[in-house]
Amino acid sequence: MRQFFTVTGLVLIVFAAGLVSRTVLWLQAAGDLGTAWNNVYDLTADRWLTVTTESGRFLGAMFGWDPRPSIEQVVAYLAFLVTVAWLFLRARGRPANGRRRCAELCAGSLTRPPAGAILPGVLQMYGLRGRSVMQRRLRILSLPTLLALALVAAMGGSPAYGSGKDSLSRVNHIVVIYQENHSFDNLYGRWEGVNGLRHAPRSHTVQVNQAGEPYDCLLQNDVNLTSPPLSVRCTDTTTGTAFSSHFRNRPFTIDHYIPPTATTCPPPGVSAPNGVLNGQGLPGGCTRDLVHRFYQEQYQLNDGRQNRYVTGSDAVGLAMGVYDTRALPIYRYLHGSGHPRYAIADSFFQAAFGGSFLNHQWLIAARNPVWPGAVNDGGADDLHSVVDENGMPVNYPLYVSPLGTAGLPGRDPLGPR
Repeated sequence: MRQFFTVTGLVLIVFAAGLVSRTVLWLQAAGDLGTAWNNVYDLTADRWLTVTTESGRFLGAMFGWDPRPSIEQVVAYLAFLVTVAWLFLRARGRPANGRRRCAELCAGSLTRPPAGAILPGVLQMYGLRGRSVMQRRLRILSLPTLLALALVAAMGGSPAYGSGKDSLSRVNHIVVIYQENHSFDNLYGRWEGVNGLRHAPRSHTVQVNQAGEPYDCLLQNDVNLTSPPLSVRCTDTTTGTAFSSHFRNRPFTIDHYIPPTATTCPPPGVSAPNGVLNGQGLPGGCTRDLVHRFYQEQYQLNDGRQNRYVTGSDAVGLAMGVYDTRALPIYRYLHGSGHPRYAIADSFFQAAFGGSFLNHQWLIAARNPVWPGAVNDGGADDLHSVVDENGMPVNYPLYVSPLGTAGLPGRDPLGPR
């Protein structure tokens, strides 16, 4: 029984130490406590240890686990754990008062104790009076545990999962990024700890053609990604017209082929539908444009399967390209010494299908704009979309409408946006 209470007592001490560490975290998140060293270690690359997973949330709730703690969190945790555990275990070495009293009563003395001395002695012998080892341990354990619980209660809960009007008071800044022609994975999918490329199931990254058959490789029409100038690695025969490509059917890193120093940007005012060949443009590592329109995005998402990005795009295989943005200044700032704590909305991309203009309106008004009395006569000024049975308003290199070329315009009349 003594071993049981020793083990459970130590577990409670670890739990209380976690509460103390979390309290330090909340004070720092609220701006009431600074830090001399923000990331003593960083284990966010192991997703199961982050708060985005059930295991990470369990470790955080039970033991105050933080995959990227500050030095103050580590010091508070270890100081509490070592000090209280030492006091708790130290009580084991002291004999209880009842044992000492028993030795006095049972030492073989033939002299009868004075009247009234037997009952107190017996009570003390059986631990009903005085303090046993267990009682002293409980007293040592209860005070710091209650202190840790009081600190948590005083903080009012977690800053990350607060509720009510106080939940936003712990957030200093909310940054909204509207980046034209870039998805979350395209820019941030390789940051550690995010729900990005590393956790994307293959069923969502393998792209299929119009008939639902997976491509052998990705067709490219950016002049810097075609073959030539790149070598041929595979040949696709899943469509009516076979093609060769350097890119297999999976995401690829654009930087490897068009680095930021590449002279692939068109001069101001110059249109380059399929990009500018490296060496003939301005520096900046530009690619061709990619469509991101209301109807096309719904076709590309394919009821959540996310496997028609290539088929439903005018840029075809470029839609599977991503950038390694871990070399950018913003990444170095957010992961350097003394950086601010931040959360990134890795499960949210946009509020509405289409480009950033409509999403700007959703950010402000949370609704679509209304055009009363819009022209609807089928003439040149009629901007209503004509869509086929798949919901597509236009033909693309890998998409041929069932209506044929006569039923749909050769290109999106509003252009890529």
